Amino acid sequence: MTQHENQQAILSNFVLEMCEGVDRLMRDQAELKVHLNEILNENRRLDIELAKCRSILVSGDYQELKHRLQLSNKALDASKKQVDELIKERNSLKTMHDLSKQTIETMEMDLKNYRVQLKMSGDDQ
Repeated sequence: MTQHENQQAILSNFVLEMCEGVDRLMRDQAELKVHLNEILNENRRLDIELAKCRSILVSGDYQELKHRLQLSNKALDASKKQVDELIKERNSLKTMHDLSKQTIETMEMDLKNYRVQLKMSGDDQ
């Protein structure tokens, strides 16, 4: 392989790695959106349950209210656990995003340096 072909192969490899990093980041962000939508749906469901509890309170059926409150508390506990897990996942994805940005910046700097070297080697000839 000539030096030029070798440099082209390195450049292609940098570009491919950068594209893969961006694709991975986009997939992770899409997954995070799905999880956030699930939480929003759960919150809507809890709002409906709360509205039912309020209507029961108005009607005076306290045993039913007690039962519904127990169910709501269980749902709230489950939602809190889900939120905690999503926060952990978000932090993990943020870290991955930051690392991907650093990798891309490093690759861009390497590419810039490579172009300068190519230009300098072209000027020498």
